[in-house]
Amino acid sequence: MKARNADAAAGKPVGRPLTALEPLSDAELEQLDTLLADCKLTSSMRMEELDGFFSGLLAGPAVPKPCQFWPVIWGRPVGDAATLTFIRSDPKLLPLFARHWDAIARELDRDELHVPCLFSNEFGMTRGNDWARGFLRAVELNVEAWSGLFSSDEGAAALLPMMILAHEDDADPLLRPPTLGENDRVSILKLMAIGLVRANRHFAPGKAATATSGAPPNLH
Repeated sequence: MKARNADAAAGKPVGRPLTALEPLSDAELEQLDTLLADCKLTSSMRMEELDGFFSGLLAGPAVPKPCQFWPVIWGRPVGDAATLTFIRSDPKLLPLFARHWDAIARELDRDELHVPCLFSNEFGMTRGNDWARGFLRAVELNVEAWSGLFSSDEGAAALLPMMILAHEDDADPLLRPPTLGENDRVSILKLMAIGLVRANRHFAPGKAATATSGAPPNLH
């Protein structure tokens, strides 16, 4: 089940052209997660990681071409036979993707808090690790362009919550953060949502100048 536990904060739009698609309902978010879980593409993202990935792509310095990021989502080339079979197996799939992308783009364009789409694990815990990993996978697609944010104290603070949660279960003990208590996790999840807004604000002037579009992606 998706967790919504942050307040929206109004701000100034950055002027990115947007469409008018209806945001996904909670039931549709779970439906999309189920479609991704049931597909035979074992390396594909689930809904929480996808939400973090879309958020990172849209908040970043420039939205990559779909041909660059779809293979990251599926874990294999878009032209792969199994991938195409899955994409074509359910006509609802790509419209659900498009509507969710559009909803995130609209929130960031209005300088609002996008509440991460987080799912509880089998123990009923909302951890946020997959969302953080998805966000950082978006950063890795264009890490050089993100370097200006990483190098500033404010930018590093904005991305620290993602780094903490992405490496919480890291096999390398040097990368793992100290054990998080329940209250610590709640605070970090809130800071992660705020960090997304800060990253988007940092890159917004450049995106407006280059007319980066938040239009929903196609497969090409």
